[in-house]
Amino acid sequence: MTLPVLVDLQACETQTSFLSRLAAANMSKSATRFSTDMSLSFLDLVRGKPRDLSRLAELGEVDCEALLRHAIRSVEGGGHVLADQAFEKKTLLRSNLRVCPACILADYDSGGEFAPFDRSYWHVGGLRTCTRHHCTLLSTSELAKDRSPHDFFGRLMEVAPRDRLAGGSSTAAEPTGLEHYIVARIHGGATHTWLNKFGLQVVIKTSEMLGAVLRSGANVDLLALDEREWAASGVAGFSVLSAGDAAFRESLRDLQRRHGGSTGGPQAHFGRFYQWLYSGAKAKQYDRVRDIVHDHITSSYPIATGTVVLGKPCVRRRVHSVASAAKEAGLHPKRLRSILEAEGYLQSPSGASRNDGEYLFDAELVRPLLINTSMSVCQGRAQRELGISRSQFDVMRKWGFVAPVSQTAKAKPRYSVLAIREFRKKILRHAETVAVPEARQSDLQTELPPEIRTLT
Repeated sequence: MTLPVLVDLQACETQTSFLSRLAAANMSKSATRFSTDMSLSFLDLVRGKPRDLSRLAELGEVDCEALLRHAIRSVEGGGHVLADQAFEKKTLLRSNLRVCPACILADYDSGGEFAPFDRSYWHVGGLRTCTRHHCTLLSTSELAKDRSPHDFFGRLMEVAPRDRLAGGSSTAAEPTGLEHYIVARIHGGATHTWLNKFGLQVVIKTSEMLGAVLRSGANVDLLALDEREWAASGVAGFSVLSAGDAAFRESLRDLQRRHGGSTGGPQAHFGRFYQWLYSGAKAKQYDRVRDIVHDHITSSYPIATGTVVLGKPCVRRRVHSVASAAKEAGLHPKRLRSILEAEGYLQSPSGASRNDGEYLFDAELVRPLLINTSMSVCQGRAQRELGISRSQFDVMRKWGFVAPVSQTAKAKPRYSVLAIREFRKKILRHAETVAVPEARQSDLQTELPPEIRTLT
């Protein structure tokens, strides 16, 4: 069937906009009625079914690939796909009429009565300003009886006719970096290499949620934020994400420092951002962001092996705090801290108190020391293990046959049980019982000459 009047498909135009303009141009009462008259399924067109889009392209005599490029397609599970980007229902706004008045007036001026069309990026929730005309988008939920919310041109004529738009219905506003990125990404021209690894919805929501916490604190009341505040949050978060992976991780460290380093834990430090990643951003496309935050947490907090962080277990402990290491080694935290400081594993953070939880160190690097220290004993116990007197033990220590695991000015030396038992095995390996010592034999109370040190 050949239509009496055709309209041109515009760049970034949605399928429902094109359908509604065809309907209006051919004097149909509505896009719904037009679809019925043309034997098209309006609902399947709204859902972006390829077969129905192909029939619409044929009817309107336009390239089907061009129509598909910015068609909003419903997917299983309740989301949508636009320009190869996956969106959840709540982040792609289809029910409200959202337009830039200046764009619509320019359409009238350049193409006539049926020229105004719906730009696909107007539906993206993170876009609130026209990047071309630097004014706020007009948004309304007003809907006439029997009018489908997807009948773009019909709704426009009813709630935002040309004379109303010409009267000035929006305010001047400077587009944000995030809004410029949204439009560029929909057009396929975004140049942020690192950001482009993430879905557009992920960039928008992560920017807004991270920005909200950076601006207003970990426990920000998200329900109290208005559109202006969400826009400002998006600016704050996008300024971090657009700078790349290192900047994102530094922002996490900044939030951590604001709340006392590793004390309190990541949920307290990242607050609503952590909660959102854990329970709000459940879609698989957020996994890459979750992985970065998971990596930061397991490398910056004393997280034990097997502990679940953001739904994913910690494969291995990467850092210890004095408290976690003391618990693992079975030592008093004060003693362990002194040992670690004496061995050079621990340095007090600048301006920090000894109890502020800022003492973190590499868990793998200090592991041998913790094992030896956890199995260490005092000198008296070491003497009993060897079955010798204190004076004999002092001689052996002097010549280096036994050495303390660690020795500090603030604590008495302790000795590794494993090392002492291994030394005893070496001593007894070729030992013979003698009733009366020979002239060449001496006991440990006599200082051993250097040549005898090969005993071990």
